[in-house]
Amino acid sequence: MSQLNVVVAGFWTRELIITFPVKMNIAIGIAQGLRYMHEQCPRGPIVHGNLRACNILLGHNLQPQITGFGHAKWLQLEQSSSMSRNSCGHRHPSDSNSIELIKSDILAFGILLLRLFCSRSAPRDDKRFLTWARPLIAQRAYHILYDESEYDVHGLLIVTSTATRCINTRSKSRPCMSKVLSFLKGEICCAEQTFPSTESSPNMVSTPNSNLWEL
Repeated sequence: MSQLNVVVAGFWTRELIITFPVKMNIAIGIAQGLRYMHEQCPRGPIVHGNLRACNILLGHNLQPQITGFGHAKWLQLEQSSSMSRNSCGHRHPSDSNSIELIKSDILAFGILLLRLFCSRSAPRDDKRFLTWARPLIAQRAYHILYDESEYDVHGLLIVTSTATRCINTRSKSRPCMSKVLSFLKGEICCAEQTFPSTESSPNMVSTPNSNLWEL
């Protein structure tokens, strides 16, 4: 078990002792919300555009709620291009700019996923975090990457394999959220893969100190 500093509804902070299964439930809850936005909205995909720890609130039952939609884009309304089917079979904009926005959300989710389990010494800035985390994943240096109290080896392999796909430097290779969710739930085997080149890391905005959790 490890400790998590949490702000509930933005008003107060408390330190929680949180287990690995609860962290997985939080990750799955965020993935479910993002899948709905990307793939299940009746009038077209919504891209969050600012998916960070400070925009995830935890309820009293530790169920995550995605907030901070100030940068969100409703692609169906903003794009006039025709809709095609993505690799998961869901309708999505076919123009490259819209696809890139969706893949940026998936990158941000991968960072959130790693931050939820990783060491407290991890860099706060997302660019520095990716520079720090990618070589550790490639070297399988999980004792450095993750909180030392995490002992669910199989679970950490699922987290690592899923996050690796989400933070792939080739945005087109990142999975859709339906597949991400299936990986996390163990519905699809997510065997480890060779980690892609760490060159040309995607541009990400700096992340301020999180007011959700301090890992």
